[in-house]
Amino acid sequence: MSPRYAVKGKIGAGGLGEVYLATDTQLDRDVALKRVKPPESGSSDTLHADLIREARTLSSLQHPHIVTIYDVGQDEQGPFVVMELLKGETLDQVIERGALTVDDFKEVVVQSLEGMIAAQDLALVHRDLKPGNLMVIWLASGKFQIKILDFGLAKFSRTATRQTEDQEAGIMGSIFFMAPEQFERLPLDARTDMYSLGCIFYQILTTKYPFDGTTGPEVMVSHLQHQVRHLVEARPDLPVWLADWVMWLISRDMDERPPDARTALDFFRAQQSGIKNPTPVQPQARPGAVKIVGRGSGPAGVTTSASGKTTQPIKGGTTQRTGSSSQALQGTTAASRSSRPSAKKVAKKSKAGLWITLAVLAAAGSGAAFFFMKPKPVVEAPRSTLETILTDVNPPVDPATISTLLGTVTKESPDTPRAVAVLKKMKSPALADAIAAALGTATGNGRLLLIDLVSAQPSTSGTNQLIKIAESDSGAGRTAALEAISRLAPAGIIPDLLKLLPKIKDAPSRELLLRTVQNLLSTERDGNARVRLITSALEQAEKSNRPDLLRLLGATRQPNANRALAAELAAAGDRRRDALAVLPQWSAPDPTITDALFAAAGNSPSDREALVLAFCQVIPRVAALNGAEQTAALKTIQPNVTSAKTREAFCKALGQLASPEALTFAELLATEEAWAVPAGDAAREIAALRTSITPVTPGDIELDAAKAVVLAEEKDLYYTSTSRYLTNWKNPLSRVAWDLSTTGPVTITVKVQQSTSLQADRSFLIRLGNGVTESPVKTTDSNETFTAVEAGTYQIPRAGTWRLWLEPNRMEPGQPLFNVRSLELEVK
Repeated sequence: MSPRYAVKGKIGAGGLGEVYLATDTQLDRDVALKRVKPPESGSSDTLHADLIREARTLSSLQHPHIVTIYDVGQDEQGPFVVMELLKGETLDQVIERGALTVDDFKEVVVQSLEGMIAAQDLALVHRDLKPGNLMVIWLASGKFQIKILDFGLAKFSRTATRQTEDQEAGIMGSIFFMAPEQFERLPLDARTDMYSLGCIFYQILTTKYPFDGTTGPEVMVSHLQHQVRHLVEARPDLPVWLADWVMWLISRDMDERPPDARTALDFFRAQQSGIKNPTPVQPQARPGAVKIVGRGSGPAGVTTSASGKTTQPIKGGTTQRTGSSSQALQGTTAASRSSRPSAKKVAKKSKAGLWITLAVLAAAGSGAAFFFMKPKPVVEAPRSTLETILTDVNPPVDPATISTLLGTVTKESPDTPRAVAVLKKMKSPALADAIAAALGTATGNGRLLLIDLVSAQPSTSGTNQLIKIAESDSGAGRTAALEAISRLAPAGIIPDLLKLLPKIKDAPSRELLLRTVQNLLSTERDGNARVRLITSALEQAEKSNRPDLLRLLGATRQPNANRALAAELAAAGDRRRDALAVLPQWSAPDPTITDALFAAAGNSPSDREALVLAFCQVIPRVAALNGAEQTAALKTIQPNVTSAKTREAFCKALGQLASPEALTFAELLATEEAWAVPAGDAAREIAALRTSITPVTPGDIELDAAKAVVLAEEKDLYYTSTSRYLTNWKNPLSRVAWDLSTTGPVTITVKVQQSTSLQADRSFLIRLGNGVTESPVKTTDSNETFTAVEAGTYQIPRAGTWRLWLEPNRMEPGQPLFNVRSLELEVK
C-alpha cells in the first residue's frame, strides 16, 4: 500500500470490490479505499483493468451527485481506488419511514437525473440503480444532497451492451428494479437505467414496488408481463402529468421510454409526461391532498394524502446534519454498502432470502443465452368458461377446471396471474399431481410459476420434479426449485439432494444447494439422524465434494459430528487435510477434536506442524473445558512445538485464556530464551483479560459489551464507545466472548440485548460449558432500539474460569448480523 494511505479496517463490499476505511495522511482526511476481489475463475488482469477504467472514467466526472474519485493506484496487492467517504443514509432507509412529499420527491428526481446526465455524457450505463445506491447526504443548511453510488457495474461503451456476468456467473442487479431486458439478456443502454429510476420513483411515492410478487419468479414475471398498478390509482393526489411521467420511465418496451436522462429531465421540468397514452381525465378534486412541507429545516412530521398514504419530508436531525445517520443500517459509510438489495425488503418475500438469488442466477451458465421466451400463441379455453372459473368463489376441483387453469398458466396469457391465484386456493391431491405433471414439460415463465405452485400444492411427484429441475436447469429454474424444496421437502430427501453435488459445478448453485440442505437438516429434530445423513454421504463422496459435506457436518453442532470429524483427522492424506481445512468454521468443537489432533500429531511426523497449529487454533474455543483444563491441554502438546511458527501459534492460544493457571504458565515459558518474546506477549494479554473477568454468583448479572473479548476477522466487528455496543458484524468467522469465574457448579440462563433494523433470516449461537443453542436474530425498530432475546440455559459443571461464546450461525453475505449491547445472566 502507498504510504500515503493508512488503512484502518474493512467497512464493506459491493460490486466487484471490497471497501476499506483509510486515512489520507497527506491531506489528513478519511477516505474510502476500494480493492478488486480476486476472481474464483477468469482473468484477474481483466478485473483490475475494469476497476482502473471505472475509476478513471468516474474521476473525470467531478459531479456533485456522483461519488467523487480522488486517486487510483496499484501496489503488491493489486489496484486500488480512493474515493470520498460519504456519511448519511441511503434512500431505501428514508423510504422505510414513509412516502416522500411532492417537494422532496421533485428534488430527488432532479438531482438523480442531473447525476445520470453527467454519467450518460460519458456513455456510462449504471445497470444497478436502486434506492440502496442513492445516498442522502445532509448539508449544514439542513437541505439534502443525492449521491449516486457504485458505478462498479457500469459499462463504458458507446454502443449497447449485453448484460455481463459477475464472478459468480449471475446477472448483476436487484430484482425489484431490474428492467425486462436484463432478464431477457438483451442489449442494455441508457433506457435501462431510466426504467430502474422509474421503479425507484414509484417506490418513494408509494412505499410499494411497482412490480412485486410473493416469490422471486412472480416478481420477474411481473416485470416481463408489465403487471403494474398505474400511479394515478396508487396516488390520486399526485398531479396526473407526474404520475404519467413515472409510468413513462417504466414502460415495458425500451423504445417507449425516454431515451436518456436529459430527455426525462426536460419533460419533468416542462411538466409533461412523454407517455404515448396519457391519462385522459384529471382525478376528482381532493380536499385532503398532500401537504407540501419544507426539507431539512422545515416542519417535522408527516402528512396524509387523500389516498390514505402517509407522506414525509426528507428531514435531517442534528446527527444527520453533522454527517452521520441516526437511522443508518449497521455499517456507517456509503462506500461500504453492498450492491445487494435492502435485506429488509427481501425478507418479506422468502425464507432465508434464498429467492433473491434469482436475480443473480437468472442467466447462470453459457447455455442460458436466452432465459425468458417470447410469448407463445395462446390456445385458450372458451372465454366464458375461463371467466366463470376465475370469478367463482369455490371453483370445482375437477379435471376440466384443472386443465383450463394450468393451460392458462403455461400459455402465459393476460389471465395467468388470476389463474395462479385460483390454483393456490384450491386443495386436492389430484391437483398437486397435475401441477407436477405440467411442470415436467413447462418452460420459461410458466415453469417458474408452476414451481411456485408446487410449494402451495406439495406432493411427492412435485418434489421429484423439483429435484430433476435442480439437476438439469442451469438458470433460474434451478434456483426456484431449490428454494421450493427448502420450504416443503422433508429431511429424508437430503440424500437425493446430496447426489446432485457432483453434477453442479458452478459455485453459486453449489452454495444454494448446500444452504437448501442445511435448511432441511434444521427440520430434523433427531440430531443423531442429521449426522448420519451427512456421514453416509461422506462414505461415498468424491474427493472434490468432501469439504462441502464436512461443512454441513459441522453445521449440525452435534457431539457425534465431532466424533465423525475426529475419525477424519485420524485418517491420513486428503481426508485429514479436508478436515483440517474446515476446523476454523467448525461450529462447536469439543475435547474429542483436540484429543484426535493430539493423537495424530504424535503419530504423523509429516503432518505434525499442521496438526499442532490446528490444535492451538481449536483449544481456546472448546467451551466444555475451563481455563485450567485448556492450559493443561496446551502443556501436553508443547513437546510437539518445535518451530518458531508453532511457538507463535501456541502462545497466541495461551494468550486467549484468562485463567490464573494460564498466566502462571506463560510467565514460566517467558523465562526460556526461545519462548521469551511470544510467551511474554501472551502473559500481557492474559493479564489484560483477567481485568474483565466477571465473578458469577446467584442472582442477576449484566455482561456489558465493553467487557467482551472480540476475535474479529478482518477487523469487521468492533465495540463503539460512543454508542456502547458491538457493531458491524459481517464476517461469519468473527466471534465474541465473555470470561466468567465460578467457585462451583451453577446454572445460567442467558438473554442477549440486541438490535438490527434489517429483516432477514439470521441466527446466532451461545456456547457455554457443554451447552450450545441457536437463537433467531430479532428485528427492531432501529439500530438504536434493543430487545432481549432468550438464548437458553446452560450448566457450568465445576469451579474455574469459563468462557461464554457468542457466534454467528446463519447470516446474509455482506449484511451485518446484529448489534449487541449486553448479555443478561440469571444465575442459580
